[in-house]
Amino acid sequence: MKEQSSEKKSIDKSTVDLMRLYVDRLPYDVIFTSRDLLPFASRNSVDQFTSKSVKNGYLERLTRGAFRKLHPDIQLPRPSEAEIHFVKRQAFAGKLVAKDKPSEFLCRQCSHKPETTQKAALLDKQYFGDGHSSSLELTQHNKRANRKGMAPRKLALCDTTLALALRDLWLLGRKLCTIDKVQCMLSRFTYRDLIPLTRYRKLIPQWLGEMIPFYPTSELVKMIPQPCPSRRY
Repeated sequence: MKEQSSEKKSIDKSTVDLMRLYVDRLPYDVIFTSRDLLPFASRNSVDQFTSKSVKNGYLERLTRGAFRKLHPDIQLPRPSEAEIHFVKRQAFAGKLVAKDKPSEFLCRQCSHKPETTQKAALLDKQYFGDGHSSSLELTQHNKRANRKGMAPRKLALCDTTLALALRDLWLLGRKLCTIDKVQCMLSRFTYRDLIPLTRYRKLIPQWLGEMIPFYPTSELVKMIPQPCPSRRY
């Protein structure tokens, strides 16, 4: 029994050494998660290591399961809410889209109903990603950052400014998204900027697509991907 007990302690110490070595090699401004340590130890051992490291001042807990090393001499700037959210989502191989600017359907020159303004304010406080909706409790200010689950088609509208504007109109909803708002949004882009609308039409809902005029040009024919040839057996 004594031999087994001593062997268990040595194994635990070796896993702690591996986790410590991994963290030591990280820059001080890098955020990592508990899942990054799972290749070296069991979940229980990882949780014990991070908990003790937070208590002894080696690690800083940014939110549940997300940490960074504490610098011994200087106080590093606090990571942004978006950075913490992104690292946590990335740890689960998920996708995250941050709302880092006001929604595109709001225009200073246009008059907006209170419902529209309230909806925009709500959307701008959220993050969007695949999977179910959830939230993170950020330790510094004891506040929560919400992530709203989003369908794949909406997540696909994230690669350009035009795509993001279309997504914002979609998020506004059929009831509040009027033809005036759509036209106002389109007026902010040049004719060439609007050419990619062709491929975005397959992603947006029909009610939104019907508010957007077609832009006929030979360039559109070149952009439309050809169907894959059928395989013959």
